[in-house]
Amino acid sequence: MSVKSDILAYFEGHRGIDVSGQELAEALGVSRNAIWKAVEALRADGYAIDSGTNRGYRFAEENDILSREGIRCALGTQLADVDIIVYDAIDSTNNEAKRMLSSGYAGEALLVANSQISGRGRRGRSFESPAGGLYMTLILQEGAIAGEPANVTMAAAVAVSHALAELCHVDSAIKWVNDVLVDGLKVCGILSEGTSDLETGGMQNIAVGIGVNLGPAVFSKELDGIAGTVALTDGNTRNGFAAHVACELKRLVADDATIAKMIAEYKRLLIAPAPEGAFSA
Repeated sequence: MSVKSDILAYFEGHRGIDVSGQELAEALGVSRNAIWKAVEALRADGYAIDSGTNRGYRFAEENDILSREGIRCALGTQLADVDIIVYDAIDSTNNEAKRMLSSGYAGEALLVANSQISGRGRRGRSFESPAGGLYMTLILQEGAIAGEPANVTMAAAVAVSHALAELCHVDSAIKWVNDVLVDGLKVCGILSEGTSDLETGGMQNIAVGIGVNLGPAVFSKELDGIAGTVALTDGNTRNGFAAHVACELKRLVADDATIAKMIAEYKRLLIAPAPEGAFSA
């Protein structure tokens, strides 16, 4: 890792707290000059970092730039082995996940983007992904998912609903099967795509794509009255939202007992009955 990355990780764990240059230098084992250069580079990236004589640096709590370091800090000890990859813009995080899997990737990964150029929804529909939102894909391998693979999409919707309640203080509802609504407007879409083991026919891995409209966004006129946005509250960030959803999603599909509770919660949040035979733990 670079000094810049190390300092960002340190700042993410000390938001809104004065940190002296000497403290940073000692914690990271580098010179004060290296600290200054890295802080200037972070400011050039758009981070608000205040500084003053005799009080050092203060990483502003309102900083909301997606980063590997910010997500890792928010994850804490959860999903400790997950690979975190962050993009400013990409065609689609699900597309990239599929490229990784086709190239032999065999771990768990969280891909996060600030915007998507070719976001996709179910049945090949486009998914508008303007800058400033949160577009993420969680790659889960065989063994991480109990029950039917179809439960993963429902678990993702429940995980997003829980994150909206905790980090945005809004109530949400779910429209079968993969839309999360706030005040009747769609604020989240989910697309789960799996690959199968050709020998056993079983699910080998799954890429769970989740797009959430966090913060102000400009949509096409076609989405007037359809798409909506939500705002994070109390200093919460998109990094924290991504971490919250990823951890909650994996927890909800970990075992049969948890899946049964997840399905009950999913049914509670549904705004209309699901098709007959839709649920199978």
